[in-house]
Amino acid sequence: MVASGVDEARLIDMRRWNLGLTVLHAAQALAVLVLASDFAIDLSTAYPEGPPGSRLPQPSNIFDVPVGVAVAAFLALAALDHGLSSTVLRARYEGDLKRGINRFRWVEYTLSATIMILLIAF
Repeated sequence: MVASGVDEARLIDMRRWNLGLTVLHAAQALAVLVLASDFAIDLSTAYPEGPPGSRLPQPSNIFDVPVGVAVAAFLALAALDHGLSSTVLRARYEGDLKRGINRFRWVEYTLSATIMILLIAF
């Protein structure tokens, strides 16, 4: 048993879970891409063109955010995180866990949470 309480049996169990979650999240991402409609959120803006107090011009569309693609990207990031931490980067992932940290999850959350927050804000 190591100091953080993560023993070899637990790491093997976690690897199985990570492999399973890789498949699950990848399948969900694919299903969202296949089943999603073309619904998109318009991102538009209007910049002031006169002195303070002037009316804003009509907003213009900057670009569209396809919601299905954004949700699929969120799921694909989760699949990538689980896949890397259970295969090619397994040793680093398990070493981190033994030291009581999980940098893989924080990197994935940084990206996926940003996507979700932006979708909610839109």
